[in-house]
Amino acid sequence: SQLQTMMNRNTEFGKTIVYRYWDHNTDGYRGHSTQIGVGHTKDIEGGMDLGLGINKISTKLSGNASSVGAETVQLGATLSKKDINGFDLSGTVQHSFTDYNVTASPSVNIATSGDSRLLETQAFNNSIPAVTGKTTGQDTSLSLRAVGPAIDPKGIVRPVIGATYGQRSAPGYIANMEVLPGVNVANRVNNVNKDYGFGTVGAVAKYGMFNATALHHTDGVTQLGVGLSQDKDNLTFNVRADRLETNQGGSTVYGANLIYRF
Repeated sequence: SQLQTMMNRNTEFGKTIVYRYWDHNTDGYRGHSTQIGVGHTKDIEGGMDLGLGINKISTKLSGNASSVGAETVQLGATLSKKDINGFDLSGTVQHSFTDYNVTASPSVNIATSGDSRLLETQAFNNSIPAVTGKTTGQDTSLSLRAVGPAIDPKGIVRPVIGATYGQRSAPGYIANMEVLPGVNVANRVNNVNKDYGFGTVGAVAKYGMFNATALHHTDGVTQLGVGLSQDKDNLTFNVRADRLETNQGGSTVYGANLIYRF
């Protein structure tokens, strides 16, 4: 659920076809996420665009003698308007439903000792059968962003400022494990119900087909990205790569999207 907050950054809805692939290395886990999405954007009034979309995101992580799988369905909308006194403004709302599957394969080491005349010192190294748990979660957020007028004479670099507020939740569950034959331990995973929010500052640059992004989010995430964009008739095709760094690790995301103007 924490990764999802990171993956939602810069999400915009309304692109006809969207594909993204994340390579994660965070908090002792490695793994990946894949996203496929569809959407449509309509000019509703006075140059204001409303984009709607749906994404399917699959995540697999492993590490710390465990693995996590998550299947997410994300719905959202983006409202945007360009060139308001030199500013491009947008707002995005998204709501995600996620099914989580967790599997752990812990081991236990037990040593006994006593008076050697009565009980020899013994050691047990017991592998516990895999412990599994399932739960569901939700994540809702609203992001606002403004891209300002160019700050260089050639109109290449533009400042960015934004803010995001969200809430994520997941009910707790109990996982039972047999540490020794006939010895069971119940482990309770508590509910998650957390508000989150962060501000965004940075800049974007565009020169011909090339574009670049450098952003810092106040929750400790730094994002650097580069991309290419090509227009042809009613089609726009974009490809890009981004790196997001946190104090617990980071993710690299590769993406492509196609926009068709009906």
